[in-house]
Amino acid sequence: MKAEAINKLDLLSAVQDIQMDIACLLDESLQDEITEGLLKVQRKSDILEDELKDKIEEQINILIQLGAKRI
Repeated sequence: MKAEAINKLDLLSAVQDIQMDIACLLDESLQDEITEGLLKVQRKSDILEDELKDKIEEQINILIQLGAKRI
């Protein structure tokens, strides 16, 4: 589960890198609008990353608790 989450974060990062590369290739008049949109995506991505980390931590804690109950 943790590896899958990390893989998704890596893929998201790669997509964002590609988006930034494309933005650099486009006409300058569009760059400000595109950059603003990319910044919004980055902020949402950061929020989702934080939420995902919290959920992973929560799942790990649950697994630890279940393991402790078995002992």
